Amino acid sequence: MTPLIAPIAAILLLFCSNFSAYASPEVRKAASLLTTSEATLATIALLGQHFKTRIEDLSWSVEFTERTWVARLSGNINRQKSEFTITGYVWGNDQETLSVNYAGFGEAGGEPLLINGTATWLYNTDAKDYQAMDFRQVTKIGKNSFWGWVLGAEIVVGGGVGGVVAVSGASVATGGLALGMAPWIAAGGAAGGAATLVTISDGAKSLLASDTAPSPPAMPKRPNPPKNGEKLSPHEGEMLIVLFDKDSISGSAVDGVHLLEGNYSFKEGSAKGLIRAVKK
Repeated sequence: MTPLIAPIAAILLLFCSNFSAYASPEVRKAASLLTTSEATLATIALLGQHFKTRIEDLSWSVEFTERTWVARLSGNINRQKSEFTITGYVWGNDQETLSVNYAGFGEAGGEPLLINGTATWLYNTDAKDYQAMDFRQVTKIGKNSFWGWVLGAEIVVGGGVGGVVAVSGASVATGGLALGMAPWIAAGGAAGGAATLVTISDGAKSLLASDTAPSPPAMPKRPNPPKNGEKLSPHEGEMLIVLFDKDSISGSAVDGVHLLEGNYSFKEGSAKGLIRAVKK
């Protein structure tokens, strides 16, 4: 089968202020929740492509701490009962690059499923925060060895309100604002706010048949910041994840078809929701 390559833009919306990421372990919780959401959407996009189907009403839940997370998915895929689990661990301490390594297994669409991936949240010593993330995932689907890769290079590029990017001069000069500049994250989701932080990535997705694990596509370059006032809207070729300052989370897969919707709690260390296909 010929590899299918598509660009990815992953956009994560957070709340911004002058808080430094190294001051709170809650930032590692945020990295866990965002990584598990991106891993889930990457897997769903590959499964939908492999089975040539729209996946409806798949339940999703995750339990997370500052170090560990376990995501569970169940429902019907390709008219077959499907269940799989993804578990992750966050390596790294305050003022260090964080590596979120994860693996998953189970059954999807009547076929065995294996998942392995890493999200590396890069620590910027000058900004004292996390301004970029590299995402890599390989997924093996079925006994006939279909392999799917999803890779992305993300950068935090500024604030956003109402889906519109607001890029300041300082943001552009430093390569972006940062994951930890979110006091509602530092407070365990207890504080509210109106502004957001945005990260965006270019990436590559491929699905092909092979008896052995193939080499991944080339890692994409980190993108330039978008223009000030540019409107953000999810569509095919982009992955959008929104982590609101209250308790809701939503996301759109790279295929432009599948959506993740749910709620989370930093205090309880849990999140749950549904994955569904957009209406035709």
